[in-house]
Amino acid sequence: MYLVFFCVLLFFNCKETKEGNTSIVIIETNNRERVSFESTSALEDLRIVLENQPDIPILGDWSSEGDTITFMPVLPFTIGQTYNIKNRGGAVYVFDIEQESIKSATELLAIYPTTDSVPENLLKMYLVFSKPMQELGNSLDYITVLDNTSNKEVTVFLELQSELWNKDHTTLTLWLDPGRVKTDLIPNKILGLPIQEGHNYTITINANWKDSQGQPIDSTYTKTLSVGSRDSEKPNTKNWTINPPKKETKEPLTIHFNEALDYFLAMGSFTILDSDKNNIAGTFSLSNKERELHFYPNQTWKLGIYTMSVENRLEDLAGNNLNHLFDTDLKANDSKVKNNNNTYMSFIIQ
Repeated sequence: MYLVFFCVLLFFNCKETKEGNTSIVIIETNNRERVSFESTSALEDLRIVLENQPDIPILGDWSSEGDTITFMPVLPFTIGQTYNIKNRGGAVYVFDIEQESIKSATELLAIYPTTDSVPENLLKMYLVFSKPMQELGNSLDYITVLDNTSNKEVTVFLELQSELWNKDHTTLTLWLDPGRVKTDLIPNKILGLPIQEGHNYTITINANWKDSQGQPIDSTYTKTLSVGSRDSEKPNTKNWTINPPKKETKEPLTIHFNEALDYFLAMGSFTILDSDKNNIAGTFSLSNKERELHFYPNQTWKLGIYTMSVENRLEDLAGNNLNHLFDTDLKANDSKVKNNNNTYMSFIIQ
């Protein structure tokens, strides 16, 4: 729980007497998301600033109901910072955002792909945190990549002005520069691939990276990548193996891919249908470093023929999907590229 502690500056009474009006008299409610107080001041006379940045107003929305004024900042007030409420340019109230007690620190739950062996044309990685992360700053400031083979720090990830976070701000997608991954493009010709075959890399996630509450993550994390040859083949469902469960059980249906696939695309690209083409409710999970998919039904399996629908947007670690290679020029080869939406595979429960 977070508290906002307010204190009145000593000169407040003098200012109030000099101006002959009633400014801020009572702080009514407060937290990191908003501050409310009673005042007869006009909204256009008020602003909130950081104490160490008195000339830069905090962005947010002002509203009033009677004598109660509420300010909601665009971004939550930051723990450990001191703010001033100003009336016509003069500081009237000072408040601090302090943490009442230390809660469990945010953890980095997973780095995908979980395998350490990746192709030299690896396209994406994902960082998954246990709590929402800060929305300010550049995430790449907290991520370093060391080429252990050359003993040099290298630039691997593409810096984006608008970072690719999920809605909850707990999962960050990191792209290895596609212009360098895709052959025959100028960045590839000038800079080469972001990671090189035969090299080993250590990715370090700095413990100074803060969550949305302004608290650093629980520790520094590292991941090693061992880079193999280029993956120039599409995922092929003919190479997959389906292990059907037994009837009248809730055993999982298991699909072996024989290669690591993109975690989040794999988790969202499969549907299981019964013999009447109705969706079967259940839960998916991945294992064996994203090489195996398991489907756990909510109800027991019945005797019959089932269909597994796979969205063709499903990708391997190099961004190759079921329709085409990542390196394919879709415009130039439009007549040669298949763009089917789904692939279907059948299995029998007996």
